[in-house]
Amino acid sequence: MKTIKIFLASSEEMDYDRMAFGNLVRRLDNMYEKRGIRIKLFEWEDYDSAYNDKRKQDEYNDYVRQSDIFLALFHKKAGEFTVEEFNIASDEFKEKSSPKVYTYCKDLKPGEEETPELKEFKKRLFDEMGHYWCRYDNRESLQFQFVMQLQLVESSQMDNVKVEDGVVTINGLPFAKMENLKFAAANEDFLRMQTDIHELRKEIEEMQIELEKKQRRLDTKKAKLEETPDDEDCQEDYNYIKKDVEKLIDNLQPKLNKYNKLKEDFAQHQELLFNTAKRVAKLQGEEINDRIRRAMDALNEGLVREANTILNEAEEDAKCLLNEYKQSKEITEQKRQNLIISIKELSLKATSIMADASILIDERIKQAEEIYKLADAIAQEINYDQDKYIDFFWEYSGFLRDHAIFDNAIEIHNRQIKMCEDFHGKVHPDTARSYNNIGIVNDCLGNYDKALKYFEQALNIREKILGKEHPDTVRTYSNIGIVYYDFGNYDKALEYHKHALDIREKVLGKEHLDTADSYNNIGLVYFDFGNYDKALEFHKKALDIREKVLGKDHLDTTGSYNNIGIGYYHLGNYDKALEYHKHALEICEKVLGKEHPNTAMAYTNIGLVYLELGDYNKALEYQKQALNILEKVLGKEHLGTARLYSNIGNVYSEIGNYDKALEFHKKALYIREKILGKEHSDTAGSYNNIGNVYKDIGNYDHALEFHKKALDIREKVWDKEHPDTASSYNNIGNTYNDLGNYDKALECHKHALDICEKVLGKEHPNTAMAYNNIGNVYNNLGNYDKALEYYKQALEIRKKVHGKDHPDTASSYYNIGVLYKDIGNYDHALEYYMIALEIREKVLGAEHPDTVRTYRKLGHLYLNIGDNNLASQWLEKAATLGDTNAQFYIGHMYEIGKGVEKNYVVAAEWYSKAAEQGDARAQYNLGLIYEYGKGIEPNLDKAIELYRMAAEQSHVLAQNQLGVKYRLGQGVEQNGEKAFDLIYKAAEGGYSVAQNNLGWMYANGCGTEQNYEKAIEWYKKSAENGYKKAYNGIAWTLHLSGRYEEALPWAEKAVAAFPETPYIIDTLASVYQDLGRYDEALEEFELCLKLKHEQNESDDSIHQTEEKIATLKELMKNG
Repeated sequence: MKTIKIFLASSEEMDYDRMAFGNLVRRLDNMYEKRGIRIKLFEWEDYDSAYNDKRKQDEYNDYVRQSDIFLALFHKKAGEFTVEEFNIASDEFKEKSSPKVYTYCKDLKPGEEETPELKEFKKRLFDEMGHYWCRYDNRESLQFQFVMQLQLVESSQMDNVKVEDGVVTINGLPFAKMENLKFAAANEDFLRMQTDIHELRKEIEEMQIELEKKQRRLDTKKAKLEETPDDEDCQEDYNYIKKDVEKLIDNLQPKLNKYNKLKEDFAQHQELLFNTAKRVAKLQGEEINDRIRRAMDALNEGLVREANTILNEAEEDAKCLLNEYKQSKEITEQKRQNLIISIKELSLKATSIMADASILIDERIKQAEEIYKLADAIAQEINYDQDKYIDFFWEYSGFLRDHAIFDNAIEIHNRQIKMCEDFHGKVHPDTARSYNNIGIVNDCLGNYDKALKYFEQALNIREKILGKEHPDTVRTYSNIGIVYYDFGNYDKALEYHKHALDIREKVLGKEHLDTADSYNNIGLVYFDFGNYDKALEFHKKALDIREKVLGKDHLDTTGSYNNIGIGYYHLGNYDKALEYHKHALEICEKVLGKEHPNTAMAYTNIGLVYLELGDYNKALEYQKQALNILEKVLGKEHLGTARLYSNIGNVYSEIGNYDKALEFHKKALYIREKILGKEHSDTAGSYNNIGNVYKDIGNYDHALEFHKKALDIREKVWDKEHPDTASSYNNIGNTYNDLGNYDKALECHKHALDICEKVLGKEHPNTAMAYNNIGNVYNNLGNYDKALEYYKQALEIRKKVHGKDHPDTASSYYNIGVLYKDIGNYDHALEYYMIALEIREKVLGAEHPDTVRTYRKLGHLYLNIGDNNLASQWLEKAATLGDTNAQFYIGHMYEIGKGVEKNYVVAAEWYSKAAEQGDARAQYNLGLIYEYGKGIEPNLDKAIELYRMAAEQSHVLAQNQLGVKYRLGQGVEQNGEKAFDLIYKAAEGGYSVAQNNLGWMYANGCGTEQNYEKAIEWYKKSAENGYKKAYNGIAWTLHLSGRYEEALPWAEKAVAAFPETPYIIDTLASVYQDLGRYDEALEEFELCLKLKHEQNESDDSIHQTEEKIATLKELMKNG
């Protein structure tokens, strides 16, 4: 185990500081021990004041030589032995580069003076050695300085020192508050921001208290108003308080926005000040010039702008020195040393520029980048010492990475890797750190293959050198887990995240924020595995830590609430999901206000739950609230806004408003293509969504086009074996299934299944979906045994993954029930329907569309069984809950008295409800009731209106009926062209009666030119479709065409089908007559006349037949 030995020299006046320092070292030792490092503090005695023991002091001097860090504390005086120890440590460092020597001088209080010996010592420190001493004014400042310098000895821990909510921590261990460190506490921008935040927070809290009071009053008034809606005074009070509440909310939001922006700026400013302190810490103990010393003094005093002023000339001086160096014929060591000092000045200047809040941040970044470039150019020119160059690269690459200057960061990281390998070798902590950092940049750029390669290289080195339990090793495990997660390789992601968790629990404990991060990461992987119980378990552990450490109102805590809500959503526990998402929303509105992206996300999550609950109005309401926020805060062309457009498109798809769905999905696609390009996974998501809408509206060519675009991108961006790729194959398969191309459908679904089983495993929701889809195809092929096999496999997976009480499990029971019904196994169908219903009622509630659909299916099943009474009960239950299909069927049952007592009024009521929801069948049937006055007053105008509504939805019966009305001029102005157009559409739609009517219109030239061939063609289509009266139309048209021989068999078929229909018998008689078969003709005419008398036809009709008989008899007499 590595040991860092520390020797602290001081006089008796420093007793209190020595004791505090000892306590800190013991705390750090306890923390570092878990990482394989011990920190040993040499316990000394004060020989300056107690006694002068030469032998003992010699022993102490030996300890000085053996130490890694030597610290000397001074306040008012310089003790003889302390100075002696300092000199020994300095000589040792010059010879062996160890120990690192640091001097601490405590600030003098008013009235205190330094001894001449201390003044002389400090002067010698700078003049002869260029050594800078650390100043401190309190215990926390001393602790901060020491921890900074400790990191320079144990550099692997440097990244673990952070500023979190104004507290400086190392591996989560707090050791100083920023407000107690002079470099921050005396900084004017720090003080201004701190004051502004405090005052603004106070204003906001007062406004929130006032808002809560008024909201309670408003709720009270609302409740009273609901009880007494006619109370005008109550209504007036309610309106007044409501305006007051709305005004308060409007006034509060800008303050919350300002407050949160100020907090972000303040956190950033603290981080930048902290960076200046880290840079100053690195320069302590090094050789510096007067300009750097003065700048460091200013930075320690919080005087950033003064430090920048001091360093203003450093940049120009560096350029001059560099040019002089390049042009010099004789390169001297002094010239080189001057440029080395310039590098130090420029690094300090870049850091201090970034901390100057008086300069706009973009300008600061630009200036700092130019300064780093200059320092880099100098380092290259003078062949800078590689260890120092590597050190410089940590700062430069970190700056580029922090400010998303990724292309330049990649270049610097690559150079740094080569330098580390050349200087340290391939197996060294710095080489590993370089690989890790370039991995982070590639991960940010979405270059996951490269990121993984670099992280794995870093891991191999860290495991060898640092061991598996070192924080850096653990961080690399976590990074690799994240990349595998992005790849969709969840097994590997889980493996690495669990490895990180095991170590963090052991080293950091179960209540550390890094441990919470591991719990969170594992929870996310379990989500994608479909193991929602496990996911919830880990997210709840993360929540427990975050609530305890950060508090309930922290945004990271809100993230855990959201994740738990998502877990319950997937488990089908929508009440719990709403509870957690609404809790997250409450915190977001309180902390961030109503106009913040996080608040919008909370609205989105609630909307998604309502979508699953089938409450589409609420789903749309919450999604639109989220959209309003994001459009206002982020603008209409932001990726966050695109996500909302996509969500709203999905809601409209569920509602069945496909035009709106397409509109929103295309908006999302436009933004994603513009910002991310055409080859990004999110762009593929939009193509996928648009493909789904086109499939739902039956535009299969477009559906395939968009789904194939999504697949091409996913195979390119992810891999051919990724869950999203499998999803695309499933969607393409579903489209081919709807097209009736079952071979292609099976091929796609089986490919999706192969991917799911390989990537996600056999027990995953997506795998179950693939089995289900294959079952659907086999069902359509009529291969019911195979369909049942796949449906049951889907069911078994869903029971294992979700448990019995889950919507997906219910869907499997339902699908099996449908199959059994289709093959006539009604007992089994009933069994599976009832299980599906039990789950849906329990999980989704009686009013959910899936539950209502099950009621309807049970009604249809009982119709098949022949139990009309039970059928009517289930259908009426579904109809009462708004199922349009059920409303139509129960209406029809009341109309014909099937399973219920015949009642036209009730039938009309149910038809009316279905008609209002756009059911064309109900519109048509209700039209018939109004036209013929079944149980109600006849109303032809109303009937025509209903026929027209149904006809506009391509209902062929309604098109034909309305066409006939236009042909006859019944209820509408007679119009042959309109009649022809409507009847033609109905005929094209395959309605045999309309095809017969269209034949008549061609034969008679009604609404179109007379065309016997077209008439015969449509009559024959009608006959082929089973409309036997078309036989007569064919016969009569052939007869009119003079094709009597062809007409005869059709006329005989017509009479055989309708032996007591006078006009059909009349056709046969006419054909016989024209063929010269007068006896047969006379026989048929006389039968026709007889039937007309019996059927009480009109006198004109009877007279026409009598005339035909007379004419025929005349022909027979003359023939």
